[in-house]
Amino acid sequence: MRVLFASLMALVAAACSQPAGVRDSVVLGDKPASRLSDYGFFATTNAGAAPSEGVRPYDLVNALFSDYASKHRLVYVPKGQSATYNPDKVFDFPVGSVLIKTFAFGPDMRDPALNERFIETRLLIHKPQGWVAYPYIWNKEQTEAVYSPVGGRQPIETISPEGKPLSIDYAVPNQNQCKECHALNKDFVPIG
Repeated sequence: MRVLFASLMALVAAACSQPAGVRDSVVLGDKPASRLSDYGFFATTNAGAAPSEGVRPYDLVNALFSDYASKHRLVYVPKGQSATYNPDKVFDFPVGSVLIKTFAFGPDMRDPALNERFIETRLLIHKPQGWVAYPYIWNKEQTEAVYSPVGGRQPIETISPEGKPLSIDYAVPNQNQCKECHALNKDFVPIG
């Protein structure tokens, strides 16, 4: 009986630790979540986990260079809604939409996806009052990213695409620095 109870409790604990999909109430909350996993964008909390239902990967035709980091882009649009194409500017996303961009480095840029480590994930969330940016930094164990409004620095040691050792002092921007790239006529907008 004790074994059955212990097994049942372990099953319940495991179920509780698994994200159950995107939590719109957290996305639209007044404050950023303390942990990236609180939003439910990924099937598990581990770096590189598959996205939850309704979270889709996308790519850009002309991506910006970011200190050799590889980027993983995802988009979430609330269920039953859609983004509208506008040929003169970015897509018009409904409130509750989120652009998710994770920056990562592998130990050898000649095969960047091999043993890749996530460094940071940036969220752009469309709130009723407009877009906001929230930076998250991944822990060493690659099990969680925590909200880091002050940004940070990460030393990166890798091998360049040319096969030479490369040291990078990677800067995770603070929340205010996001506005430097995402400002258009004093409005905060997504740029990719």
